[in-house]
This record gives sequence, C-alpha cells and structure tokens, in this order.
Amino acid sequence: MASNTSNFVVPLPPVVKVEVEEQVVPKDFRGYLTRALAWTALMPLFMLALN
Repeated sequence: MASNTSNFVVPLPPVVKVEVEEQVVPKDFRGYLTRALAWTALMPLFMLALN
C-alpha cells in the first residue's frame, strides 16, 4: 500500500483583538445642584442686603 502523505493545512482563524470596555462610574451631581441652588437663593439676599 502506498503511503499517501499530503500537506493538508487547516487555515487558522484571524486574530481578533477584544477590547475590554471600562465601566463608567456615574458622577454625583448633588454637590453641583446644591451649590447652584445656594447661589441662586443667597445671591439675591446678599444683593438686597447691599441696597
């Protein structure tokens, strides 16, 4: 029996780069909101005090 040697090559899939997504931490806007409300409430009182 003759040996049937063939160079059969299985093509490998291409290399796929997987990028890991970083989780976004939600910002706390409570400080900004409190500061904005304080400025809108206290500045008119300060302006009236100067009058």
